[in-house]
Amino acid sequence: MAPDHTKVWGEISESILQNVIPELQRILSPHFNPTLGDLTHIIHELHRHRRDAWKLSRNEVKHKERMKQQHANQRIKQIIF
Repeated sequence: MAPDHTKVWGEISESILQNVIPELQRILSPHFNPTLGDLTHIIHELHRHRRDAWKLSRNEVKHKERMKQQHANQRIKQIIF
């Protein structure tokens, strides 16, 4: 279950803590031992970035500005490396 990025973290955090985190811990446990705080932080940051991108995509002007800047940054990285 992916976090719903159209809702704020406070609305989905309880369901994430009850449903997603225990399942991730169960799946990762043979190889990794992530703590509850680690997984919560990762999912919260993922949600925050996806929500920011979603909010920007709703405003066409800001979305075009962001995409222009993102492509400019990518071209600079290609030149440098």
